[in-house]
Amino acid sequence: MVTAPSQLPSEGDPGPACLGRTDELDDDTWEMPALPGECAALEALRWHWGEVYEIGVDDGQWWYRRRDGKGGTETAATPDELRAMIITDYTIMPVPREPSPGRTTPTATGQPTPTEPTTP
Repeated sequence: MVTAPSQLPSEGDPGPACLGRTDELDDDTWEMPALPGECAALEALRWHWGEVYEIGVDDGQWWYRRRDGKGGTETAATPDELRAMIITDYTIMPVPREPSPGRTTPTATGQPTPTEPTTP
């Protein structure tokens, strides 16, 4: 299912799943917008895939979109379903990764990529 990007929270906003208690000390109610495990699931997905995918949850709707701009926003009902969808997407067409700061690749330095290890 594709969702319009304007309906999604910003990537830096973890969404309602990671909000804490909103009640006051004298209040006898406790508003918890989502299950506590959703915050951990969101953090885990972002830890593993956040470099190449924007990932979030909005009112129980899990979503991701590729950082390379290909495709649209995909949604799932559960974090496990979303993880499986990300793995499938990445397997079919990997999202290019940016080199880490201070770390260069042979392509980034203009050097040819070695095909075999050299032996003395």
